[in-house]
Formats: sequence, C-alpha cells, structure tokens
Amino acid sequence: MRLERSMSDITKIGNTSAKGSLHLFAGLIISNLVSAIGTIILLRVLGPSEFGLYIIALIPSTLLAVIRDFGMNFGITKYVSQYRVENKTKGVKMSIRVGLWFEVIIGALLSIISFAMASFFAVVIFNRSEIQLFLSIASVNIFSGALITASQSVFNGFEKMNSVA
Repeated sequence: MRLERSMSDITKIGNTSAKGSLHLFAGLIISNLVSAIGTIILLRVLGPSEFGLYIIALIPSTLLAVIRDFGMNFGITKYVSQYRVENKTKGVKMSIRVGLWFEVIIGALLSIISFAMASFFAVVIFNRSEIQLFLSIASVNIFSGALITASQSVFNGFEKMNSVA
C-alpha cells in the first residue's frame, strides 16, 4: 500500500516536472524568436553605427546584472517548493519575502550604482560621451531583471512553470 502510494507520488511529480519543462522550453523558444526578430528590426531601423552604440550601452548593466542574483533565484525556488511539500506556510511566505526583498535591494543598489557611473563608463571606459544617456536608461534593466527573476523563481517553486513561460 505504502509503496503504491509513493510510486503514485513519484509518477505525479514526474508528470508535473515534464509538463513544466515543456512549458519552459516552449517559452524559451518563443522568447528567443521574438528577441531575434526584434533585434533584426532594431538593426534595420537604427543602422549599424547606432545599433553598435545601443549594444555598447547595454554592456555595463548586463555585467552588473550577472552578479546581481548571487544564486538567490535557485534558493527561492528550492525553499518555496520544499516548504510547500512540508506544508510549512510560514516557511513559504518567509522564503518569498526574503528572496523578493533581497532582489529588490540588490537590484536597486546596482541600478543606482550603474546610473551614477554612467558618465564614467561613457567618457573613461568607452570614450563616447554621447552614450551617457543610454547608459543611464539601461541601468533600469538591472532592477527590472531582479524583479522578473524573483517572480519566475516563485512561480517555479509553486510549480507554475506555464506562468513563467
């Protein structure tokens, strides 16, 4: 009896995982297609020289976004799903709260640093003062990326991968 129940649970978990993986994979394919089409359109509208400046303007915010997370997204997903299985509602709420606050604080801090250093990046690093405004605008990507990543991690923890996709 107990073995049958555990096998049933394993089958259910496997099915949920497979469906979730399929949704994430489909979402990734669609996202990449939209991104590729958008990039081609942007390149045709801006032209090679302006598109190059656009790409240069994304470098600092992209580099800072890489170090922004510190693996918190994996922690949120792990502990939300673990506490859900253990029926520890307080643990789920605490994992979400701590994870979101961490992402908000670090994302905001790195966005502010990137915004404050936009002039330095433009003039000293890239030797192109004309991209300072673009660097400042791109700083917002760090904060918005933090919110998106934290939200996706919570959805994954609740096994709502179709919401992420």
